[in-house]
Amino acid sequence: MNFWEELKIVWSNSFLEEIISILKERKQTHYAVCNYNETSGWINQFFTCKKNDIVPILGIKFVVNNYSTTLDGKQIISVNYKGFDEEWTKPLEKLTDDEKCLINIKYNIILYATSVEGFFTIIRLHNYMQLKNIGNACPTIDEQELKKYGKDVLCILNTPLSEVGGYIFNEMFEKAYDKYNKYKSVFNEVYVDLPIMDEQDYVEINNNVIKFSQKYNVPTIISCNSHYINKEDEDTYNILKIIQKNKRNITNYDIDTCNGMYYRSLDDMKEVYERLYKSEIFTDEVWNDGLQNVHNILSDIQTLELDTSPKMPSIENAQAIMREKAFEGLKNLKLANKQNYIDRLEYELDNVIRAGFSDYFLFLEDVCNWCHNNGVLIGPGRGCFTPFMRVLMGDGFYKFIADVKKGDIVISGDGNKREVLELFEYDINEEIIDIELDDGRIISCTLEHKIKVLRNNKEEWIEAQNLVEGDDIVEINL
Repeated sequence: MNFWEELKIVWSNSFLEEIISILKERKQTHYAVCNYNETSGWINQFFTCKKNDIVPILGIKFVVNNYSTTLDGKQIISVNYKGFDEEWTKPLEKLTDDEKCLINIKYNIILYATSVEGFFTIIRLHNYMQLKNIGNACPTIDEQELKKYGKDVLCILNTPLSEVGGYIFNEMFEKAYDKYNKYKSVFNEVYVDLPIMDEQDYVEINNNVIKFSQKYNVPTIISCNSHYINKEDEDTYNILKIIQKNKRNITNYDIDTCNGMYYRSLDDMKEVYERLYKSEIFTDEVWNDGLQNVHNILSDIQTLELDTSPKMPSIENAQAIMREKAFEGLKNLKLANKQNYIDRLEYELDNVIRAGFSDYFLFLEDVCNWCHNNGVLIGPGRGCFTPFMRVLMGDGFYKFIADVKKGDIVISGDGNKREVLELFEYDINEEIIDIELDDGRIISCTLEHKIKVLRNNKEEWIEAQNLVEGDDIVEINL
């Protein structure tokens, strides 16, 4: 068993379960994922890795752009800059030609969390990026925000897509080193990578990285950019990229394809190195030094222990406030003098308070009130359907809700496969009605269940009990 085979880091957005099986087959101990501008895969990766005794390494690839614009309608009136060393705002007409050229230039950097603190650091940066770029198809982050954080975060300046990598590619080593030092002043560790790609163009790129590294004593790592799992998936992946780019002629690969970007083993990478890269510049010593740095990274990575317990907001005097609000509601319903309603309310309040949910109920009320006051649609948190409603299962067949078992795989509302972790039953004494659709389906639901219909060329949500024969149903709120 090759020592480095155990420790190799890969950048992979492939299917997690298949990746995990490969990791176990190769007896690897760590798995790193670098989501593109996202952290959405982290939690699934974390729990799957922990379940399989593999150390998860959580990362993100950010797009860096220090420029933003202020608009008047669709017209740019000023440009804002937030770099490591300075911030400014200038009217558009005051920008130099060089500054105008840089407005849309974007660079990549890769960040990995080396501890729980680093985990939350990257989340803060991610949240800033998303809020700053609402509605932007390619959200970016600026250096001023990066400068605020860095503790327990590892930075990789990938070649040639980072700014440093771009300077290296163009042999502007002095500028590359100046920018490298600015990143080094922010993050604990900063590396430049040597990507092992089966592409002739990368020979010169990597040779320049090595020259830069040796001149300025900058550490490098051996990297493998993995976009899909198996070598035979290459054509499928490239077709998907073409579809993504909305290309009509899929017989002509007229976009940048990702040849050889499958999840390589160390032996695969070593074969490419010896066949394509090994030279008087890219020597075995450089190769081994890059692998040693990978080992050093893994040695510094702390095994994440995340607090996964439910987080409840804390509100002072929550129990008294909730009781007061509940009885005020009873009074508004003109039921405050009916003992049976008072007894039932006391029973419900006792259950909520004993369960420790008073803070949660008040917090949820605050959220609902905000939504109502700001035009945000919200729905009731309850189950409205009968045991005979059908659920789409992971095998493509349907089951009645009553027949679904713990451990079954179902298709969720977002189209993903999910495991049923727990089953809940509620006895609700409500009238159920059947709605027959023109395709023969019959849907059973409570009288108050909301259904969107088209009436008089206008869409509106109505309760099921107010449906009339001939209504055009647009959407059923599940």
